[in-house]
Amino acid sequence: MYELYYFLHLTGIAVWIGSFLAFAALIRHMAKSETIGDTHSALLLRMKRFVNAGVMPAAVLVLITGVLMILRFDHSALPLYMRLMEQIGGVALILTVLVISLYSRKITGNLVADTKGTRIARVYAMMLTISAMLGILVLLITALRLA
Repeated sequence: MYELYYFLHLTGIAVWIGSFLAFAALIRHMAKSETIGDTHSALLLRMKRFVNAGVMPAAVLVLITGVLMILRFDHSALPLYMRLMEQIGGVALILTVLVISLYSRKITGNLVADTKGTRIARVYAMMLTISAMLGILVLLITALRLA
């Protein structure tokens, strides 16, 4: 069962980080123009839907499988890098799910009401990038056993 959790964990991490970095790059490119047109607005809303329907469940899956895997170990004997992975990774995922989900709701109304929309798009891209970078930091600490 551990192998299945591990596979789902790594798959969820790949979806989370890869999607967020790709979407952030696309959104930044779209936000370079002074206004976001109808096409870009529709594309941004589709990205938002995919983030909420695809990436957020993958992030929750990463959190659940991580907890299930870490429960198999003796908590007092965990090395520091595993404790950091558990704590920083858990906080990063919980904050990602909360902040991105709440801001995604705000995007829909503001894109319809706001004619420019570039500020909203830039903030959303920044949030996606920060979340992905936190995930990469946790991966780096874990992979290199830095702590």
